[in-house]
Amino acid sequence: MKDIGQQYQLLLNKELDVLERERRKDYERLFDDLARQKMVRADIHIEQALELERKYIQCFFKHAIAQYKKFKNPHESDLKMLEKMYRHEINSFFGRSLQRMLGIVSNVRGSITDAFVLNFLEKVQSEAFKAFESAKVH
Repeated sequence: MKDIGQQYQLLLNKELDVLERERRKDYERLFDDLARQKMVRADIHIEQALELERKYIQCFFKHAIAQYKKFKNPHESDLKMLEKMYRHEINSFFGRSLQRMLGIVSNVRGSITDAFVLNFLEKVQSEAFKAFESAKVH
């Protein structure tokens, strides 16, 4: 089972690296576009950044679930480790997203608050956990 766990972790880390590179590029494009439009200090900046975070969290959890399903084998008795790894990675991804978004909120003068950002990302995190629970059943 440990080999499966290591393999799963390797696949998740690989996907996370790919998504982080894509996310950086998307943020650069977003901020460049907003700066050109002189909208960097507007709520639209935060809203678009939140949508990027949602997009990347969803991409990650869909990949993680697909990989989990590949490992799901009736002969394996302990899939708890894979579930624990999934939850850990989603929480870690959530933490990085929250940290990034709180930094953006503090640098952008707008009406969107830290609480709004936290609530938004918690909903996406909850969606990731619900999707995993659904995948376990099917």
